[in-house]
Amino acid sequence: MINVDLVKSIFNIFTRNECENADDFIIIARDEITDILLPGANDADVRVSFLCAAMANYRYQQAKSASDDSVYTYAGGVVKAKKNTTLGFAESMLRDYYQLCRKFIKPQNFIFMGISKEEDLKND
Repeated sequence: MINVDLVKSIFNIFTRNECENADDFIIIARDEITDILLPGANDADVRVSFLCAAMANYRYQQAKSASDDSVYTYAGGVVKAKKNTTLGFAESMLRDYYQLCRKFIKPQNFIFMGISKEEDLKND
């Protein structure tokens, strides 16, 4: 089981203890990370705790950024002119921890594939 106390300690380091609702973000992150762990993965590994804390921090920074003047693209990016580097840094850190935990998590990419007959491809 993911060590929630350790995750909370790490999360508090990432956020400098500024989040009053840390437990809410940690629960959301724990559930997200639990969903992507491979069956039999060691969820007590400290790396998983860091990944969970990074996810909680990312979700917190998203919520915090929603109340500022940043402009977001439809894909979730932030327009650079608004100088919001905290969310970008949280996202970068989350990617790093995903990479660190790659052997514990399910692949996060997928391929669409279709098969059709040659007749279906002809434009009559």
